Amino acid sequence: MKKNIIISSLFLSTVIFAQNKGLVANSESPYSKLQSVGLQDVKWTNGFWKEQFDVETKNTLPYMWDLYHNDEVSHAYKNFEIAAGLSKGTFKATFVS
Repeated sequence: MKKNIIISSLFLSTVIFAQNKGLVANSESPYSKLQSVGLQDVKWTNGFWKEQFDVETKNTLPYMWDLYHNDEVSHAYKNFEIAAGLSKGTFKATFVS
């Protein structure tokens, strides 16, 4: 439930704060031949991109969320909590060789 709230709030904040309701503010450009579409006006209904969107939202994002919050795999989230003063502990770095 917490994951869904955070993912939904990130999506909503993107929609609210997007420039001119698109990812690029090109509505005032005299050189732009195409105009951005508002993010809230777009829906994947079928086809390749709908399938990819479903895979990402139903499988990839929840898996990555769980992986990121697993201290045995990554201490990254815990480092943010320690830095914010929400948790006690010491910073742990991930070294890749």
